Amino acid sequence: MRAAISAAIIWFRYRGCGIWAELNQTLLSACQADAERIIGDRTEPTGVLMTREREYLRLLPKHGFDLAEVSFPTVDNGGCVTVSGLLYIAFYGVRHHCGIMLAFRTQG
Repeated sequence: MRAAISAAIIWFRYRGCGIWAELNQTLLSACQADAERIIGDRTEPTGVLMTREREYLRLLPKHGFDLAEVSFPTVDNGGCVTVSGLLYIAFYGVRHHCGIMLAFRTQG
């Protein structure tokens, strides 16, 4: 399906037209064709399998959440700490234990 969507977008850009309804119809047709596709030796089309799988999926969280690695390294004699194989300058005394959190914020 991803290839069909990419092809539809490239086709749309190539034509240079700004008719969004036409692009939406093309994408809808590609999605409907993909829902009828049967993968390998399976007996049911992907649309049926996706509908069955949907009941097991969780809703997206209402708010973003932090993905973080928390560690408590010790400052070495050079005034650095090592976190995930990378050296960071520490503004603490030697042998001081400091808390480090490498965090990535999700959108939300």
